[in-house]
Amino acid sequence: MKTLSLTHLKSLQPETFIAKLQQSQQLGTEYASAYIHQGNECLRVGDYQGAIENYTQVLNFKSDEAILYCLRGCAYAALGDYQGAIEDYTEAISLDPNFAAAYIDRGSFRDELGDRQGAIADYNHALKIKPNHDLAYYNRGLIYSRLGQIDKAIKDYTQAIKFNSKLAQAYVNRGNIHSELGDTKAAIQNFNQALELNPNFAEAYVNRGNVHVAIGNYQGAIEDYEKAAKLLFELAEIPVYQQVRDRIQELETNLKQQAEKKALESMPKTLDYTLDELLAGVIESSEEISWGKPEGQEIW
Repeated sequence: MKTLSLTHLKSLQPETFIAKLQQSQQLGTEYASAYIHQGNECLRVGDYQGAIENYTQVLNFKSDEAILYCLRGCAYAALGDYQGAIEDYTEAISLDPNFAAAYIDRGSFRDELGDRQGAIADYNHALKIKPNHDLAYYNRGLIYSRLGQIDKAIKDYTQAIKFNSKLAQAYVNRGNIHSELGDTKAAIQNFNQALELNPNFAEAYVNRGNVHVAIGNYQGAIEDYEKAAKLLFELAEIPVYQQVRDRIQELETNLKQQAEKKALESMPKTLDYTLDELLAGVIESSEEISWGKPEGQEIW
């Protein structure tokens, strides 16, 4: 599970930054706007190196715009150059110390490099600037969870949900912790909340299915896994899809074996008496014993 970033990759909304940047009276030249626009388009189509080159052109003559460093930094991050991204975001923060989003993004890049304490420090800074920032709480909670600081993780996920009740992933993560602690009721409640927000959340179905297995509700688990498998197949997540299909098959086999065992247990027990017991009068005359003889054929 990765930390969430405000500006890079899936959550990237460069038009938000561009709009703010173009409003700057200090950077209103057509030359700068052209490079900014081109950099924005490069980000959209995945040409991250092209984006870096375009933003660098602007920064060569206008190096005091924090947002430009963030945009170039998220292009570096998209290429896997998290150190380059951190350097650009550090420059952005030096230019605008109250840029909460920059702290959050830099924290996520530090986390990518394994610097968890550095990431926590960045999220702490962001929360000092903006105490109700849901992603800062969410990301910090994720790191606390990795560090085994479960109570802090739950508190941070709860705060994230408080400030953004539609953050489905926070419900899932909190549910996972409750599941690990054995609080299956709380876990299912969290997964239910996540699925109310996003009915196509495959991870929530899988994790709720896992809890159903833990409490012995195999049929409920199969239903959740079936929904997850459908979504995973549509997302082309084939390896995970196959794991879920294998799990379904395993549970169906278990259910079949349980049904067969129950059927056997409910059958009348075979009466097994010896000839001596019969002759001794142990068996009441009203009991009918089937010896399996053909119709009309005498026993003796």
